[in-house]
Amino acid sequence: MILDIDWGNTRLKWRLSQGATILAANSLTDLEDLALVVRRDKSAGSELESRPQLVRVSSVRSAWDNQRLRQWLEQRWTVPVWFAQPMRRRAGVTVTYSDPTRLGVDRWLGLLAARSRHKAPVVLVQAGTAVVADVLDGAGMHRGGFIGPGWGLMCQSLGAGTAGVQVSPAQKGQASLALGCNTQSAVEGGLVAMMLGLIERARSLAGRDAHLILSGGDGALLAKFLPEAERWPDIVLDGLAVAHRRAG
Repeated sequence: MILDIDWGNTRLKWRLSQGATILAANSLTDLEDLALVVRRDKSAGSELESRPQLVRVSSVRSAWDNQRLRQWLEQRWTVPVWFAQPMRRRAGVTVTYSDPTRLGVDRWLGLLAARSRHKAPVVLVQAGTAVVADVLDGAGMHRGGFIGPGWGLMCQSLGAGTAGVQVSPAQKGQASLALGCNTQSAVEGGLVAMMLGLIERARSLAGRDAHLILSGGDGALLAKFLPEAERWPDIVLDGLAVAHRRAG
């Protein structure tokens, strides 16, 4: 069994698999709950009582957090832990950053997964704490991308910087692009319009034949306004498998 972990800024996603079969998957915010959740998940039956043979990790956290995660895993399961690190060239993707390690590992893994499925140009949008739109051309060259604040950060910013604009991030599912007739709906529409504007600019630079992929916690929200997009919630976890396989 292999345990894959995608540790982002606000949540930790995990997936346990045996070969091509996914045994269990979930997300949480507390690292200490991971072993308990994996053992108790009933979807995979008694197989979950065995320890994984390998843990693969994508983490955008600090070096201290990564070391804490490694120690935590090794103490509980005595299992080898592999952390993905961006490389200049891997799995058909070339990173054009002057220092490839400065490209977020979640962005890199998403590009590897996208390239493994699509040979045409791709615009990959990962909408979580931040909204990131990356452009991958038909030759597998990462041409760069845009990074902006995500829904939650924009709500926090408005609430902290204004006296009269207080909004609830939890109501984002009701957002529309219609003109708002109250503060809540005006903010919701404005935030969606800003996120879509970032994406559309990336698409215009990638070319209209580029395939659009949406991932991240707010991918479902954006999909309402971009019905032509492919939804790929676990693209980072899938990219972990690609990166590890090509690492030998």
